[in-house]
Amino acid sequence: MQQKREEELELVMNATFTDPNDSSAWFYQRWLLDNYKPKLHSILWRSRVTKDMVVAVFDSDISGQSGNISLSVDNNKIDVQWKSYREKTFSKVWTGILSISLENLSELQNVHINIKDKDYQLHYSQKESAWIYKSNPLIINENHNKEQLNEQLESYKQLAKMEPNNKWAILIGIFLMKKIDFIHFNNIILDDLNTLSRIDFLRSNYYKDLRSKYLLEYTFKKLWEEENDSEMQKKIDLSGLNLTTLRNSQYFTFFEEVNLSANNLETSLNQLSNFQYCKKLSLSSNQIKSLKHFPTLSNLEFLSLRNNELSDINEILDLVKRHNLMKLDLRDNPIYDLYKNDLDIAKVIQTNVILI
Repeated sequence: MQQKREEELELVMNATFTDPNDSSAWFYQRWLLDNYKPKLHSILWRSRVTKDMVVAVFDSDISGQSGNISLSVDNNKIDVQWKSYREKTFSKVWTGILSISLENLSELQNVHINIKDKDYQLHYSQKESAWIYKSNPLIINENHNKEQLNEQLESYKQLAKMEPNNKWAILIGIFLMKKIDFIHFNNIILDDLNTLSRIDFLRSNYYKDLRSKYLLEYTFKKLWEEENDSEMQKKIDLSGLNLTTLRNSQYFTFFEEVNLSANNLETSLNQLSNFQYCKKLSLSSNQIKSLKHFPTLSNLEFLSLRNNELSDINEILDLVKRHNLMKLDLRDNPIYDLYKNDLDIAKVIQTNVILI
């Protein structure tokens, strides 16, 4: 199978050079690269078990139906009421309420989660005061021939020099760099995606979203490398990165403080649904015109919406009604021009939320 795949990669590269305008060859090349990796061995990404609750985050959508996910403590299966956001049947994030409280967590001997008949052993973290499980989904031992991929990368670089407006040569080069070492090639990948946005303007939104996806993966990987085995990072700063989307938003689940200011997330508010444990969130300067798709975040206390384009007081009222906010920043929005100042807005909202 491996040898056949390598042969196909060589053949399709020859086809792309023979007729660079034949899009079918480029699509096949991309398909080969997308499928050029083994299946992930781990389904569970991270989990955290406290006295009364368990949170399980997965790399792909799974069902939370009875028996599919189970929790065992000291060889005793614990009854858990599993819930997903908006009660979805399939989800990457599941929260479970325990039928009994686990007293003296640090004295427990064995805690594990079973998913689809596979056990995941958790360990106790003194720093987290919880039992946790961690894996890194961005570290994948891909079974590919790096020498071959590097040779193809050099060939496509040459083609891009000869035909600087050949979007396919640049795009396949990006996919090859992602496969070879996306940390090492990160800056080149981002530059090439910016180039594609210019020369293939009709698909610029796709390239911008792909840039956001890769930039998030890079940032997450760097952040996870700084963690030790007994902690989960609680803060992340993603301000000023020109993000247009929050792909793989399940990786935000355990953050309590997220700075997303100065990005372009006006059409991606629905992707915040996995921020259920976020207490402090900044969405300042994101060109947000509407809050219709802003999800309910059960633990949110501080929200900054400063310097956006909000003008609908009813959307503000709905947002406040759905949350237990302590502070809300609405400065530098058209809503301020309508109501003159924060005191007038506070009177309309009729809430104890502190407006700053």
